[in-house]
This record gives sequence, structure tokens and C-alpha cells, in this order.
Amino acid sequence: MKVKRYDIEPKANLRGANLSGANLSGADLPRADLHGAAIVIYGLEWPVFITRDHICIGCEQHKLQSWQGFSDNRIKRMEKNASAFWAAHRDMILSLCENLTSEFKEG
Repeated sequence: MKVKRYDIEPKANLRGANLSGANLSGADLPRADLHGAAIVIYGLEWPVFITRDHICIGCEQHKLQSWQGFSDNRIKRMEKNASAFWAAHRDMILSLCENLTSEFKEG
């Protein structure tokens, strides 16, 4: 049986997609339009997924405003090492989300 091959260039437009919690490891996305979709940070104690209005750290996913307002006690109750992690990475994570949010609004 002869199979016809069609050269179709797929293009994924993920603009505005909420990919928090999505496992994209191994995904082939060279032509995907990911503008405003997500920032993923690996190599820390927990993976961090940032979208335009949500932050997911490990299994904790909350809106940006919630993360901004969490007390030290609330962070401490999330996980044994959460306080040290948040103290070390809070400003970077919040800044990335705020910048992504403002880029999305401007774009």
C-alpha cells in the first residue's frame, strides 16, 4: 500500500493559553506562538509555572494577587521548606509574573 505524504506546517497559537500544570517537556514547539503564554523555571526546589495571572510553584497554584498577599505564616504552612524558598525567590517570581501580565496587556 502506498501512502501519500503531505507536508503541512502545523502552527500552534497559544496566545492567552493557561498552561499552568501542563507538562511540555519534550514538546517540539519551534513554530509555536507562545507570546504571553507562560514562563517555566526548572532547577529550583520546585518547578515554577508563571502565566499572565497565575503562579504555580510545585503543587500550589494561585493568582498573582494571592501570592503577593500571602503572609509568612501562610507560606510556611504550604511545605516544610517553603519559607526559605519564598524568601530566596519571591521577588524574582513576582516580578516575572508582573512583567508578563503587563506585556500581555500592552501587546
